[in-house]
Amino acid sequence: MHNSNPQSVTVVVPTFSRGEPLRTTLNALLASTSDGLEFVEILVVDDGSPLPAAPLVNSLPAAAPFSLRCIRQPNSGPGAARNAGFRQARGRIVIFVDDDIIVPPSLIQQHLRAHARLPQSVICGLSTLIRPRLVTPLYHFISSLSGDQPHSVSEPEFWETDIPNSQHISVERGMFDVAGAIYHDDLFTPAAEEFGLAFRLRQAGIRLVFALRITALHDQPLDLGGVCRQQYKHALGTAEVIQKYPSARSLPALERMIQANLEKTRGLSLQALKRRVLRCLASDPLRKGGLRAIETLQNMIPLPSVVLPPLYRAIVSAHYHAGLRDGSRREWS
Repeated sequence: MHNSNPQSVTVVVPTFSRGEPLRTTLNALLASTSDGLEFVEILVVDDGSPLPAAPLVNSLPAAAPFSLRCIRQPNSGPGAARNAGFRQARGRIVIFVDDDIIVPPSLIQQHLRAHARLPQSVICGLSTLIRPRLVTPLYHFISSLSGDQPHSVSEPEFWETDIPNSQHISVERGMFDVAGAIYHDDLFTPAAEEFGLAFRLRQAGIRLVFALRITALHDQPLDLGGVCRQQYKHALGTAEVIQKYPSARSLPALERMIQANLEKTRGLSLQALKRRVLRCLASDPLRKGGLRAIETLQNMIPLPSVVLPPLYRAIVSAHYHAGLRDGSRREWS
């Protein structure tokens, strides 16, 4: 991007116990195209990792216009970690990048161009799984969960959305009060901060825009158990938002999740039957036993590819349902 008025950018990378793979994320950011940029400061916010991230961060060289430093705070959750970075940011544009995201060299410039086209907006992009050498049904399933699906070139480049994808998301710093920051500091559980941000943006009348062509790689293990645990935690986060900010139920996506999992159904309709089966499968013994059985089954050869996706969907849904159930019973401080 060539600009007679140099741009300034802060990249905030919240991290918790990422370890050595964090190096890959930071090296990719340091290799970003910097044409027309006055400075690019990269702030790594260590959210109380048992093994501090500072030694790794400090070992990486950063040449102008890049700078790199580490901030450490007590473990407070991803939203509070992003806020800590935002409060110390100097850049006009602040880009939040998760610690398991590997950006292409053009990503910073793409976010800047998006803000030039759509000022006073919050911009989030797409993250696609790193394609394994052996493509499996599990890879396709996890890709579908994250929205990593083929898109037509005829689809619009930008469209407004209800829920942000915080894997890489950017804002104009001047749009927000630095003291109050962007996310809710009191939402601790992963995914809670995204619903909280969506609710805050809706209240403020700020556009949340999904940029289809701003893409990065997501370095997520292809592990069914890990996906199930992640979905359970995300459901806990959903429950945390509901209890702490009841008005957030005005978000259509949040209300749909609540109705699909927590609202009681009566009668003998197919939908009512499916929910009863889901509640049964979400019980601790069946959920844990079902996961072990599916993990064993997916390693059997040969196995038709049409068999596994419905099983994956059922066990992941059971973990999400269990997370919402358990979270709705918890006393959130």
